[in-house]
Amino acid sequence: GAALSWPLSKREFKGLIKQHRGAEPVREVWAVMSGPDMIGHFQIGLNRRLKTAGLGRIAIAPDHRGQGLSAPIMDLILARAFQHAWVHRVDLLVYSHNAAAIAAYQSAGLSLEGTRRESTPIGSESWDTHIMSILHYEFDKRTERKSPYREQIRYCGEFSCSQPKKKSCFYSSMNAPRKMGSPTP
Repeated sequence: GAALSWPLSKREFKGLIKQHRGAEPVREVWAVMSGPDMIGHFQIGLNRRLKTAGLGRIAIAPDHRGQGLSAPIMDLILARAFQHAWVHRVDLLVYSHNAAAIAAYQSAGLSLEGTRRESTPIGSESWDTHIMSILHYEFDKRTERKSPYREQIRYCGEFSCSQPKKKSCFYSSMNAPRKMGSPTP
């Protein structure tokens, strides 16, 4: 989002982590790691009352874009969001001019619902955002076809890896936060 920097600072990351502690967290914060370097991040906001998971702050470092990471990252994000049995809908907002992100989200199965005109102030401008979503039954239908990345993603508690050949890993601080860049099990 517009309120955070790239790369995400340790202070910002720690602030986000605080939002998902407790028995029923409202947010999961994940970092995409390549060795000791954070090459991306994303969040899953959880709303039990509305039975929704809101995706946000999905970013891949500029020097890691165009390497085929969006498909496995989106596969992991959606699988994780729908792991919560009560989640019926996953949605997100994306800047209307971000064609690469929109294409990645559509490839992952999200549908464009509409445009929020001039909804996000950025400096002296106001940018449009699109809202996109996928429902649980649509996700189930999509995953019946088995994504080629599905077999490469394995969950190990807080730590998951995708595409081992690229050595890019997904780390969540959900239950026992570690310092960014510290060794993982």
